[in-house]
This record gives sequence, structure tokens and C-alpha cells, in this order.
Amino acid sequence: MNTPYVTEYPSLHLNCLTAEQREHTVGYWYTITSGATAATAFRTREELLDWARDMGLEFAESVPAPNAGRGTHLAIHGAYQIAIHGLYRRALHRDVDAWHALSDVVAYRPTIDNGEYTVGAITADSDGHRTLHVINPNDRDGVFPFDRRRSTEADVADYIAATYN
Repeated sequence: MNTPYVTEYPSLHLNCLTAEQREHTVGYWYTITSGATAATAFRTREELLDWARDMGLEFAESVPAPNAGRGTHLAIHGAYQIAIHGLYRRALHRDVDAWHALSDVVAYRPTIDNGEYTVGAITADSDGHRTLHVINPNDRDGVFPFDRRRSTEADVADYIAATYN
């Protein structure tokens, strides 16, 4: 069994992109950073809020609607940033069997990784934080069908409900 590559992202910030910035992504309105490191991104406000809830994270202020303009307190290269309270931990697995054998899974959720949807498993860890577990993009066939990776979040949620719950 391979050991997953685990990354912790402290000092999280939410970046709310402008329409012009969004054109340079694969449809993201919101990005999460830790310092200068990209952590994850979301195409809709609902996806972002669901992720934060599932990961036990809180925003320092309310999250604006997509392309809502300034709305937040700190300008960074034309994007706007909101502090997030909590720690985001992500584990990248190469062993599909080990991913399926995870214990203490509290939720399965649609997750965008490498620009494509997949299934993420969230565990409650002994230190009080949660970890989002994903399979390496090259090894996902045992978790989510390859031909559905460009689906919508709703399609992935339906797949999770039918397969993992």
C-alpha cells in the first residue's frame, strides 16, 4: 500500500475573481490560497460553501456572489480576499484500494482536482481537523468514471449518492 502525499494549508484566504480573471481559468469564480500557494478552486458559490462546511472551515466575513465587485476587504491584483478560519488538509492517494478502505469518513463530496471532477472522501482526524482524500488524477478509475469527469457538480453528487451513501 502506498502512503498518500498529505499537504496542510494553514492561513487560508478566499480570492473572489473578477469576470476578466475568470476567463483565464476553467470557469472558477473562487480560489483558495495559503500564502502564495493555490489550494483549491470552485466554479460556484454553493460548491465553495459546501466544501467549507464539510471541511469544518469558517469565513471571516460573508462570501459575495460571483462577480459581485469589491464586496470584501483586501484587494490583491484585482481579486479580493477573505480570511478563512481553520486548517485545510488534503491527501493525494495513488492506491485506490487504500482510498476505499479509509476509516472515519464523515462525507463524500464532489471535488475538482486537476481541473476535473472526482469524488473526495473527508475524514475526521484525531487532531480535530478534517482531511480531504482524493485519488491521483492518473489513478482514479476505481473511484469515479473517467468519461464523467467533465460533468457538473450535481452529476457527481448524484453518482456519490448512488455509489457511496
